[in-house]
Amino acid sequence: MYNKLVVTIVDEKGSKQFKVHRYIKKIIFWGIFGFIFIIIGAFFFMKFLMQTIEDVAMEQNIAISEYRYIYQQNEELKERIQKKTNELNVIHQRIGDLENIIDTQKNKQQIDRFEEVDLKSLDDAQKDLILNLVPNGDPIKDFFSKSKTYSKEKNKSKEALAIFYKINPKTPVYAASDGVVETIIRGQKKNFGNGNTAKLNHLFGFNSWYKHLDEIVVKRGEFVKKGELIGYAGSYGDGLYYEISFLNKLLSAEKFTLWGMDNFDEIILNENKVDWKSLVWIIQDILKLQDYQNPYYEKVYEK
Repeated sequence: MYNKLVVTIVDEKGSKQFKVHRYIKKIIFWGIFGFIFIIIGAFFFMKFLMQTIEDVAMEQNIAISEYRYIYQQNEELKERIQKKTNELNVIHQRIGDLENIIDTQKNKQQIDRFEEVDLKSLDDAQKDLILNLVPNGDPIKDFFSKSKTYSKEKNKSKEALAIFYKINPKTPVYAASDGVVETIIRGQKKNFGNGNTAKLNHLFGFNSWYKHLDEIVVKRGEFVKKGELIGYAGSYGDGLYYEISFLNKLLSAEKFTLWGMDNFDEIILNENKVDWKSLVWIIQDILKLQDYQNPYYEKVYEK
């Protein structure tokens, strides 16, 4: 009887007694306690689950916003690429016209360059654009000396048209004007003595060669702007070998390295291998096609 709990129920019919084991009370107590604990746990779990869902929804909204932003940027980039492609097509057409003009004038007598190009009609914007698109200035800022030398390609020219810069090892080499990296040649020290070589393809048929490079930091097909780093030189051959050509004809690199805004007219008057009149005509067309004062371009470049 010590382990029994007697429950007596009295009503009008009499009394009834029920014997319940004492452990049942503990079982009922812990059962109620466990049920309450489960309810509380379920409440906090649901709260945690709801918070997690809200966080996921927020991250989803952020991801959607980023996707829309990237999509918009991509559309703007496509539009810019298409516009640039159209401009380049016109430029290539102009270059083709320029080549035809040069071919037809090969056997004609050389005429006065000052009369051919109206230099007074060129404003500062046109001159600045020409100096950005045609190689000019030294591709190296610090050097011990520079000297005229002959082309490394046989039977190319009997004149000393190239330049050799004597410099310190690991001296930075910069692009002489805006252009595209057309050729990258690595490891030709034994065969041709040129070391690593980079060739930039500029507009209007100009090219610039950079030989004896220790390291090249640009890639083939990459667009580079004037003054942008293309590599390092000075360890191999103690310097940099530099050439400039126009329609595969070597030009005097020394003249172009000394060319700038202060003596802008000098090279046009003295370099007779280039049809400057046609080139200036193309430059004027480019300025009409690409309005640098257009707010759209300013907004894009500010980004």
